Amino acid sequence: KRQVQDELLHEARISRDLVEVALRAPDATIADALADRLADSLDARVSIVGADGRWLGDSALGPEELVARSGASQVTQPEIRQALADGIGRAHRVSAMTHADALFVAVPFEAAGGGVVRVATPLAEIDQAVTGLRMLLAVAGLIGLGVAVFMSVLASELASRAVRRLADGARRMVHRQDARTSRLQVPSRDEIGGLAGSFNRVLDELDRTLATLTHERDQVETILDGMEEGVLALDGSQRIVRANRAARVLFGVATIRPGVPLVEVTRVPELLEQVRCVGEAEPRSVAFELPGPRHILAHIAPLRTTGGCVVVLHDVTELVRLEQVRRDLVANLSHEVRTPVAVIRANAETLLHGGLEDPEHGRLFVDAIFRNSERLSRLTSELLDLARIESGRRELSPSTLRLGEMFTQVHDALATLAAERGVDVELDAPDDLTVQADRGAIEEVLGNLLENALKYAASGGRVVLRARSVDERWVRVEVEDAGPGIPERHRGRLFERFYRVDDGRSREAGGTGLGLAIVKHLVVAHGGTVGVEAVQPTGARFWFTLPRAREGEPERGS
Repeated sequence: KRQVQDELLHEARISRDLVEVALRAPDATIADALADRLADSLDARVSIVGADGRWLGDSALGPEELVARSGASQVTQPEIRQALADGIGRAHRVSAMTHADALFVAVPFEAAGGGVVRVATPLAEIDQAVTGLRMLLAVAGLIGLGVAVFMSVLASELASRAVRRLADGARRMVHRQDARTSRLQVPSRDEIGGLAGSFNRVLDELDRTLATLTHERDQVETILDGMEEGVLALDGSQRIVRANRAARVLFGVATIRPGVPLVEVTRVPELLEQVRCVGEAEPRSVAFELPGPRHILAHIAPLRTTGGCVVVLHDVTELVRLEQVRRDLVANLSHEVRTPVAVIRANAETLLHGGLEDPEHGRLFVDAIFRNSERLSRLTSELLDLARIESGRRELSPSTLRLGEMFTQVHDALATLAAERGVDVELDAPDDLTVQADRGAIEEVLGNLLENALKYAASGGRVVLRARSVDERWVRVEVEDAGPGIPERHRGRLFERFYRVDDGRSREAGGTGLGLAIVKHLVVAHGGTVGVEAVQPTGARFWFTLPRAREGEPERGS
């Protein structure tokens, strides 16, 4: 309304200027016509009122109405009185003529005695225009709101689609099968595109890290599986995190699943107790046995960060066996040497204390010294021979040998002992049966076995020296006697050093307890095996295998 009043004021001033010009003319009746013309131009009601209250012109009144209103000498309109008093008059009221709400603006003029020019416009049109403008603004607002909602939904859909693609790509990154397909596409350079690029860079870094970790893990697993020692990694709850191949072999299981409690894999109390007590303690060791038997030495080191530990298992069975062999060897050797040394010393002392003056008994003392020194010499020689064989310092020179000829040579060498014992020796070997072996070693093996058989065979008995083919690769040689035999409980240890079934009888026969050990090592050096069997009703059968000679291999002379 303020803007309408300002416009009416502007129009009223223009009308005043025109009225002042028009009323300076000789004919003052032009005021009514001027009001009509101004009203048409301004599209508003224009009234001209003199200073004395007479209506000089009004675009809304006809001539009769104008004459009737001109008779009134008192001005009642507030805007006119205000204009005459203050220079500008404004009013918002109901028109007495149209009975409609209207705005009135009046300004004074000075021509023709002065007066007031008033401009009026009904508010109905303004209200209608305002209502229309409001409707237009409302429609425009609704349209704008709809467009904004549509654009928001569209922008949200586009953004959510990009986010969904990003989320799908992230899931593919987690469950990816191929690194190329799991990379995120960067459709734009906005924040989503930047985020996708960041994800791709993270993926590249993860791939490099995973490749490095995989390589290191493979190296660790290769090293662990290549170790002869068993390795167990345990967490704070004594559950197995990792176990290498050697550990699985020691515990006799095909697989060990991660997370399995140690007590389900082994129930060795010593190991379980030490693992439970390791905590924050220093590394410790514990020895125990596994079925077999196998001797195990376990080193347990705590893991400070996880509260678990690493157990390294060393199979020291061979070391324990060698230590036991060493102790047995020292004990047996001391036992074997002590008797002949004692005999030699006793007889030597007897000779020194008068035995030399007794020719009849002195010869017996000297003979005892000779026999026991010979026994010591043989014992020393066999020990050195066994040591050379075990250390590999005795070189073998295999050649093609006819077993029939070897049997004859060994029999001839021991013919005197066979005659003394009254034992008949039977040779059973095909003429064309040949083996690939070292001549000296096989003579020693056959000589040891045949000599033992002759010593333990009963007088008037029989010893058989036999050879036969097992298959295309191996030949089996047997030495069978009809002696007292060997109990089954002794057969497994018969080829050990110094082991005797009958200790007293073996010494009487002149044995050192090393002959069968030498036989075993010589046969094994040729790649064969050795054993002993019982013969019914009495007797024993010693056997060993040798590789057959290759076809076309030239034979060496006897």
